[in-house]
Amino acid sequence: MLPTALLLIFGLTLAADASTPSQVEKLPYKLPLGGGCQLSWNFNWRANFIVFNVEVPQGTTVVGLGFSDRGKVEGADFGIVYIDASELLTIADFRVTEDKTLKRQPKSEYELKAWDTDGKTIVLTILRPIRPKELTFYKIDRGTTHLLFFKSPFVWDRLQDYDVSEHLVQLIKSQLPIPPPQPDTKQMEVRVSGVQVPSSETTYWCRVVRLPEMREQHHIIGYEPVISKGSEGLVHHLEVFLCVEDLPESVRDYDAPCNSETKPLGMTSCRKVIGAWAMGATGIFYPSEAGLPIGGRSGRSGTQYAVIELHYNNAAGKSGLVDSSGLRFYLTRRLRKFDVGIIELGLDYLPYSAVPPGEPRFELTGFCLPKCTNEGLPPDGIKIFASQLHTHTTGVRRVILSEFFNDDKHYSPHFQEIRLLPEPIRVLPGDALVTTCTFDTSKRRNVTLGGLTINNEMCLNYVFYYPKSQLELCKSIVSDNTLDRFFKKMNVLYGAETSRKKTIEENYQSIEWGRMEVAALKHMYRTGRIHQSCNSSSGVEISGHNWDNLKPIDYRNQEPETRDYRLHI
Repeated sequence: MLPTALLLIFGLTLAADASTPSQVEKLPYKLPLGGGCQLSWNFNWRANFIVFNVEVPQGTTVVGLGFSDRGKVEGADFGIVYIDASELLTIADFRVTEDKTLKRQPKSEYELKAWDTDGKTIVLTILRPIRPKELTFYKIDRGTTHLLFFKSPFVWDRLQDYDVSEHLVQLIKSQLPIPPPQPDTKQMEVRVSGVQVPSSETTYWCRVVRLPEMREQHHIIGYEPVISKGSEGLVHHLEVFLCVEDLPESVRDYDAPCNSETKPLGMTSCRKVIGAWAMGATGIFYPSEAGLPIGGRSGRSGTQYAVIELHYNNAAGKSGLVDSSGLRFYLTRRLRKFDVGIIELGLDYLPYSAVPPGEPRFELTGFCLPKCTNEGLPPDGIKIFASQLHTHTTGVRRVILSEFFNDDKHYSPHFQEIRLLPEPIRVLPGDALVTTCTFDTSKRRNVTLGGLTINNEMCLNYVFYYPKSQLELCKSIVSDNTLDRFFKKMNVLYGAETSRKKTIEENYQSIEWGRMEVAALKHMYRTGRIHQSCNSSSGVEISGHNWDNLKPIDYRNQEPETRDYRLHI
């Protein structure tokens, strides 16, 4: 229970005893907490500590900084700063019980290192281990952290009496040196223009954009989102594709839904990804040795085009919404040593993938097989330095690449930022790239299928790497033959009303999902043959191979020394 005998104004006590200067300037990472509050921090992974500065307004009596599994307050681990009965400023560890009572723990992993005030703002410096020794304390990892925060002029016993806010953040960030833009850096925006967003829940909007003339090749060194005011919850994700060939005049003015019947042919060459963003993300700047090439086309005009594709999630079905969102690119004429490329990994977004209802942890896996990397990557391989994970609304964990180097145990579809890796990862020809997504459909009554709408699911990862290769997309899906056999099995053994005359969607929806049916589906995904999409930037499959009915990698049951390829998960 929190001491309630003394309700002093926090600032008066601090002003009387303040002796330690603020360390805000030493903490490079910032997070606004709302209400005039801000969190700053830095960390030392090897030394196993993270230090926070919490800035709150004068007059605050109690401050709580907590860590939660997916934002749930019950069971959350809080470090709470307050004034005790001896009129001393102190910090203690509290756990939130099922009835949301704050229960003080006998041991505390939090340490109040310093505090300061300028008469308007109080700054608290709090130290905490990243990986506490006590098993019951929250361990901070390199993935998403669900951080909880509250402040109050009063002290209460129950958490529900405080106004607790949740913040999604990556606390343990990559510390690779990234140079800031130089004075001669140019800016280029690729945006839609005044789109009248349809009232339907899901819309994919495509616009062809003529890029500024660049007779000399430039390097894109980074980009950031430009989201229209009021569209923060409307734009779910977007991509910008560079057209690698000249576009017919009939295509150059296209500005309409991507699946419209009026969409002209001739946009197939616009599949080279130069930027991708999803809700919750900021932007990215590339390492000093790499940049994404653009411009320098032969011919008189040097004109180049791009296509921007936006996914609007108009869940409320509102009409009259107007949007002009997009990306702002930063370019330089000072070409860097390596060209950057972006590869899309994971699962093809088709209804072949399904997640049964009522499943709290159901895994789907997309493969980039050794056969594809052997054809698509250069002899010396590539170095992956960043990745962006993407699902829709039921994704809860993402495991991507290279012995779990991007394992986000607390992944949220509302926080899909582009993340620099702690160190670049080398991937060689013949290596396998495996993307596994975990979905939670415990609150859904019907089967969830792969697809484009917000109620469908995706399992994607955009990896940023250098030097650029011809490989642009490496995803998989269960093969037609495998799926046909599964539906037949459901009919013969389990009495499901599946049939060859029905569509894939209708067949999945015809199954009553019990324990045996779910187990059979998992077995199919684990052992069934797959189709490998192994595409170049022109949007066509890399030739010379049959990419259908390939055997997936049973990577979970293999020891590393028994593999004849390097596995990246």
